[in-house]
Amino acid sequence: MTTLLLFIFLKRNLSLKIARQCKYLFLVLIAMLVSFSATPKATAYFTTSTATSGCGMLAVVFVDLSTGSPASWLWDFGNGNTSNLKYPVAIFLTS
Repeated sequence: MTTLLLFIFLKRNLSLKIARQCKYLFLVLIAMLVSFSATPKATAYFTTSTATSGCGMLAVVFVDLSTGSPASWLWDFGNGNTSNLKYPVAIFLTS
């Protein structure tokens, strides 16, 4: 909607003449600028609140410290288990 209003404003007020071949390219470029500036990027960052090494079975509590307000999570612990919790617990049976 913003892109369309900007295009109409420019065409009417500045008498902008855009060749038919370039009209769609112009709209795509404006749409890209609007969408890139409005979308926050999530940056993954996590730590643990328990020990990360030991002998035998180990339960590790992961803590999400990501920036950019992620709305969902998918953890893959590398031991065949996954989780969609923000603060998951993974149990590792071997060192």
